[in-house]
Amino acid sequence: MNVFPQTILQLYDEVLDRQYSEQELIAIRTAYELQLQLFAGRVAASGKSHTEHGIGTAGILIAFGAPLHLVQAAFLHNAYGLGDFGDGHIRRITPERQAEVRGVIGERGEQCVRKFREINWTVDGVSQLLEAFDELDQLTRETLVLRLADHLEHHLNSGF
Repeated sequence: MNVFPQTILQLYDEVLDRQYSEQELIAIRTAYELQLQLFAGRVAASGKSHTEHGIGTAGILIAFGAPLHLVQAAFLHNAYGLGDFGDGHIRRITPERQAEVRGVIGERGEQCVRKFREINWTVDGVSQLLEAFDELDQLTRETLVLRLADHLEHHLNSGF
């Protein structure tokens, strides 16, 4: 049985149980609302909607005490790969898209979303990251945590 939030109401309950501030709850809700816009109608490999997947990923990060910007980035981690920004393009990082994401989740959150898209997640790429793990900067480490939460959420739902 999955112990992580699977709906936005369950996620809000978890946020309240962990005594996040009202401002943090609003920040989480705002990231969720952008996710709703960018991923409307999109479905993940598990069969869950991308919205549900984002909630599950954010819930995992909340459960492990991740910082707010990383929880917000969980909702938008695939924004630059699969999000519909209404500009007719997919799989693209543009200054306009970055500004939109940054306006909702801040500089650090947007950096994690961008890094999530930029990191080479192939076996070779991950091997290189692991070999250089001690030298990784904080942003890359945070993005790895985000990726692990993403991967765990997919596996909990038999997505891979």
